[in-house]
Amino acid sequence: MKHPLRSAGRLLPLAVKERMNQLVGRELFDLRFYLQFQPQSIALAAGPIQGIEYATVAPARKRVALITPHLGPGGAEKVLLDIAGACDRSEYEIILVATQSEDDRWISRWREKVDHIYDLARIVLPEQMPAAIYSLAKNWAMDLVLVQNTLAAYTVVRALKKARPETHIVDLIHAVDEHWDIVKATRAAGPYFDERIAVSEAARERLLETGISEDKVRLIRSGIDLKRFTPAAVRSEQPHRILFAGRLDPVKQPLLLVDIATELRQRDTANFEIVVAGDGPESSRLRERVQRAGLEGIFKFLGNVSDMAPVFQSADVLVVTSRTEGIPLAALEAMACARPVVALNAGAVGEVVDETTGVLISNSKNPAADLAEAISELLADPGCRETLGRQGRARIESDYDAQRAAAAYRDLFTYLRRWRT
Repeated sequence: MKHPLRSAGRLLPLAVKERMNQLVGRELFDLRFYLQFQPQSIALAAGPIQGIEYATVAPARKRVALITPHLGPGGAEKVLLDIAGACDRSEYEIILVATQSEDDRWISRWREKVDHIYDLARIVLPEQMPAAIYSLAKNWAMDLVLVQNTLAAYTVVRALKKARPETHIVDLIHAVDEHWDIVKATRAAGPYFDERIAVSEAARERLLETGISEDKVRLIRSGIDLKRFTPAAVRSEQPHRILFAGRLDPVKQPLLLVDIATELRQRDTANFEIVVAGDGPESSRLRERVQRAGLEGIFKFLGNVSDMAPVFQSADVLVVTSRTEGIPLAALEAMACARPVVALNAGAVGEVVDETTGVLISNSKNPAADLAEAISELLADPGCRETLGRQGRARIESDYDAQRAAAAYRDLFTYLRRWRT
């Protein structure tokens, strides 16, 4: 009602707007609103960003901005929490900026790790988000800006670097997938980053493929607390427990769980149940599909769980149904608890899930059937589950120890200290 022309303009297809911008050679339509939905529409701001100038308190410590989409639970958010936790608060003032959060259940955890929190989605419109990010970073005189998965921030890195060349700008790359290729989508912003951090070898290789020089790419694998996530003996009791752990988001394809359960019943798989730990936008649809299929007695919904270690330890196998992934934190935590993983081959999942740690399903025409077959075979073979679990634990101890990751994060800030001096 307040902006009828702008609202009507959003009815035009995005492709039409992009084409018209190209034809006229200027930004006839502002496409930044669409960044939260379609990464292919990423574009650097064509001209100076109209930020807001305001005074801030003079910094007593170096300032670090962590810019991320969400404040709620998630694998990427856990990595950012670990980075904040590795930062010496006596030396650095940490500002967390969330750009499109609809969930603040981790707000208490964030308050333990950072000095200030800005939930921008509550106070600015989506099309104003780049200007808000730019204003915060410039006026607060950030020494380091770390961007994670928030495309609005990528649009302003050029303007921010020109306004404050002394700011060290870094991003964190998680998912590497054709459906969500953030490396390709943000290629235009690449020259303005001082460093790119990859959480997987696949992400590192993808960055190098786009022409990023090797000295600007740093590989820091996610870390798992090996004292908290500990191995548990192979379960012998029934029902067998098939665990899905993660956000119930379309990209995770949780609705496949109903098809998997149906396939398992048709195969006369031994007594089993599917435990769902997590919630999200697909939660109600999943419950409805379970009810329509008459599978209420098989599914157990835990919602969001604060301590997942006992859940992994009480499961027989973890299933990962995502069509887009980096390296899922749930897979690492399950492996730390000596549990095999059955997963679709998406993103960098294959770096941790292979024939030594579980079953990786590639190029499947019927993913539910293939996942069900692999799960059924594992449930029928406790010796195989034990072997895969033991090898998975060894993989985590070797490459994904939280102490090693924390040391790498601290080195990032040490580098900043050297760079600033």
